[in-house]
Amino acid sequence: MKRPLTRRAQKTMPGIDRNTGKMASEWDHTVQSIRDYILPTPFGVRVMREDFGSFIPLMLLRENLDNENALLMFWAIALAIDLWEPRFDVKRVKPAEAVTTRRKGRLPVAVVGDFMPHGHLGDFTVEKHNVSVFLA
Repeated sequence: MKRPLTRRAQKTMPGIDRNTGKMASEWDHTVQSIRDYILPTPFGVRVMREDFGSFIPLMLLRENLDNENALLMFWAIALAIDLWEPRFDVKRVKPAEAVTTRRKGRLPVAVVGDFMPHGHLGDFTVEKHNVSVFLA
């Protein structure tokens, strides 16, 4: 008779890539979750989960990209990922910019942190240290 798997021994299923419909690795699924679901979703939009999302769409829409708003955006990114993505531990949010891109109204950002593939199961063992998620 087989014993049930402990939390640490459980396998997680990889997610599905939203563009291709194919299986995505755990890391790719985490990046997709951050880029495509957590950060662009404003609070109050999801019907049964009104507290899901981030401040970015509401606070920073039609605002100038001065240093104060850039710092506010970094804070909102770190907060949203910390709240809603247990597989990624944010260590640093930094601009990945050139002056010319900021003058055009864009601020590319690199979020650096640790990847824990079983974080949603309560196992916070780090698999990859100091990995980056680029947000354009």
